[in-house]
Amino acid sequence: MSFANDYVEVAERVSLFFKRYPEGSIQADEAKIVTIGERTFITVVARAYRTADDERPGVAQAWETFPGKTNFTRDSEAMNAETSAIGRCLGVLGIASKRSIATKDDVQRRQADQAAETNAAIQPSAPRPRPESMGSNGKFINEPTTSITDAQVRKIQAQLATLNVTKGERSKSYVSDLLKREVTSMSQLTKLEGSKLIEQLTDVISKTQAALGDAS
Repeated sequence: MSFANDYVEVAERVSLFFKRYPEGSIQADEAKIVTIGERTFITVVARAYRTADDERPGVAQAWETFPGKTNFTRDSEAMNAETSAIGRCLGVLGIASKRSIATKDDVQRRQADQAAETNAAIQPSAPRPRPESMGSNGKFINEPTTSITDAQVRKIQAQLATLNVTKGERSKSYVSDLLKREVTSMSQLTKLEGSKLIEQLTDVISKTQAALGDAS
């Protein structure tokens, strides 16, 4: 029997959580890119609320190496990080965590990574570009996440309207300047870029409002 079989899957923890807390809610933050030295990670924080007013939810975060080392993790880094964070935050609440807050999914990924590192030591592969890297055609190489969501697009459009940056060339130029690459359509953006852009616009709006307040 595999060592990983001693652990439960995230799906099982989720099922057990909702059986125990039918009014509960599981929420995950947008994935973020973190660079430490020469290594790049995608990190997600997840929270499990037992009730709508749960003041002490289970909270956990997970980090996934980018790029993933195997077909099991490559091009799914953000999704894997989210799944792992959810499983771990449920483990914090004691959901199917007799031995460890790690899940079967976590163990399988780590075992696959260890095998990949062993193979890489024998025959190293060429490194993949960071998520920000682009090819000569201006398109992203090896997208690490899914496309921007409709909710993110609506949020960004509302923020641009707040800044009086209307649709058209002006808004395209404004967004391009913030992301430091040419953007001709919101559909070109990834989910991570959408999150990054929303954070930048939120900061700009906050500073603009503060400046107007000081002026008055």
